[in-house]
Amino acid sequence: MLKRILVSFVLIPLTLIAIIKGEVYFFSMSLILSTVCLWEFYTIFESKNFYSLKTLSILVSLLFLTISYVHGPQNMIYFLGFIVIIISAEIFRKEKRSIINPILSVFGLIYITVPFYLMIALEKDFRIVLFVVVLVWVCDSSAYFTGKFFGKRKLSEISPKKTVEGAIGGFVLTVVVALIYHYVQADFITLKDALVCGILIGSFGQIGDLFESMLKRFTEVKDSSQIIPGHGGVLDRLDSLIFVVPLLYIYFSFIR
Repeated sequence: MLKRILVSFVLIPLTLIAIIKGEVYFFSMSLILSTVCLWEFYTIFESKNFYSLKTLSILVSLLFLTISYVHGPQNMIYFLGFIVIIISAEIFRKEKRSIINPILSVFGLIYITVPFYLMIALEKDFRIVLFVVVLVWVCDSSAYFTGKFFGKRKLSEISPKKTVEGAIGGFVLTVVVALIYHYVQADFITLKDALVCGILIGSFGQIGDLFESMLKRFTEVKDSSQIIPGHGGVLDRLDSLIFVVPLLYIYFSFIR
């Protein structure tokens, strides 16, 4: 617990600075985080003898995000071309060739790179990204502490430590903080924004956490890595965020 708190005191301010400054700061942070998340994702599957095209996929991710940043986030067509390249590369592989490898490689890009791509697109107004990140952090933290102190009923076999009480606490507090956010910044976050984002993050954020737990349960690993003391891997910390970003992008870009 002490390690988790101390590391948070360092990482949270750095993240907030990158979001508020935006531009190259946020883009650089996104490149680093997406790269580490991809590396962790592909690595955990090696315990099951699934060997994705790790290096090529990470290079594709970096190239795709850079193109999107330089030329605008509307260039999704490049992503389809990169998928063809990855599938083709598996054909010429001499060792550990498997139909699962390119599928895993492409899924990693969809699961991790695309949400970062959408987050970079949302960063055109840093207040949106800041709002989303704060709510995800509230959801994760409140679910953890509510479950730790009041949890009795198991939520899912996928993650034995998660409880129904923790899930309810995470959902309720996320909606409450979203509503408080509205009253503090009523000129930017409407009541509708607060309710929609609070409900989406409070529910699907926790589903994203469970989904990553399912991946780790399948690959029989405890954490995606040990890169963050007391927290595990970067993917362990961002699993909720990357899961909800596509939904929030749809809301802010097409519905709001």
